[in-house]
Amino acid sequence: MKNTDRKRLFEVMRRLDKTFKHKINEAYGTPDPLGSNCAKPLNENPQKTFILNLWGEDNEVYFQYNRYRDNNALAVELVETTGEPYAMVSVNVPESAQLPEDEFFLKDWSENEPVAKELVGKGIIIPTGKRTSSGFIVAKSYKVSPEYK
Repeated sequence: MKNTDRKRLFEVMRRLDKTFKHKINEAYGTPDPLGSNCAKPLNENPQKTFILNLWGEDNEVYFQYNRYRDNNALAVELVETTGEPYAMVSVNVPESAQLPEDEFFLKDWSENEPVAKELVGKGIIIPTGKRTSSGFIVAKSYKVSPEYK
């Protein structure tokens, strides 16, 4: 299922049943049951929001923090203030487990490239200087700026 199809499905289901997202969370233990391997969110309440202007539209988003189930590494997702998933910012590679608990490897390639550039460019996430290779990619470690935690 394409991300746009999934977003549309969530939007329609939320309009039909205001408790839809809550039911999904209970059933799957994750805000994204269609592919996430994350446990329940660490932050139940939205944190500070900010605007990302990508692809010609403004989206108000905030960070949602989880832990990957297989290694307990930090999982970082951007969520719209409407509750819709916006982008999975982190990537889980074997070395993720060795990072301090407040650091994550950024997925800054493919569809996430413009999102990552915006987050880094605005100082919303801060590089730590750590990096790892996995397959054909090099993942760099970041922390979320204290202002957005």
